[in-house]
Amino acid sequence: MQVMIRCKVKPDQVERDLELLHAVYEEMQSVRPDGLRYATFQLDDKVTFVAFAEMEDGPGVLQQLEAFQRYRATLDEPVGMLGGISPRAAIKTEKGRAKVAEWLKYLENRSAGHCDPTDPIATYDFGWIWRELAIESLRR
Repeated sequence: MQVMIRCKVKPDQVERDLELLHAVYEEMQSVRPDGLRYATFQLDDKVTFVAFAEMEDGPGVLQQLEAFQRYRATLDEPVGMLGGISPRAAIKTEKGRAKVAEWLKYLENRSAGHCDPTDPIATYDFGWIWRELAIESLRR
């Protein structure tokens, strides 16, 4: 199976997307999934990316890559504090965006309150979620 993906990101999202791509390529280098060839190109406008993937056994090979799936899972799953809908669904309305911001602030406050500084949740950076959902302006 061969796939071409073209996406355009907001100018303030370019750095984040490049960081995510870097993580994906690092993991592909260490895991070396069988039957996967992948290439990504940033076009001259700096906000458009084109990716080519060749997957001998279909898209299931991507499931081997945590970095490829990591950030998406949380945002597509129902959240009780959001009335049982996903963050991606919630941000479609102004009221929903406010609820997502409240949920993220709750998570950040809970993680900051961890007593053990060696616990990964104590130092977890939720910034990528704010950026991914394009609600950074509500982070005050």
